[in-house]
Amino acid sequence: MSEFDCAVLFALEEKPYLEVLIERKFAQVGDLEQAITLIQDSQGIKRSRELAAHHANLAVEYLADLPPSESQQALINLADYVLSRMY
Repeated sequence: MSEFDCAVLFALEEKPYLEVLIERKFAQVGDLEQAITLIQDSQGIKRSRELAAHHANLAVEYLADLPPSESQQALINLADYVLSRMY
C-alpha cells in the first residue's frame, strides 16, 4: 500500500463524503479536485507519513542487529530516502 493509499484511508475517517466521490469513480466534473481538497484538509497525509516513519524506524532498529556492511547501510539509506521524499 502506498503512502497515498494510506492518506486516503485516513482521510476517509475524517471526510466520509470522500467515499461518495470514490464510489462514483470521480465521474462528475470537479470530483477529483474535491477529493484532493478533502484529503489535503484532513490529517490523512500527516498520519500516513507518521506511520511510514514508524515502520522505517522499526526497520532501521532491526537492521542494527546485523553486522555492519554495505548492504546494511544501503538499506538504512533507503529508509531515510523514502522518508525524505516530498511530493
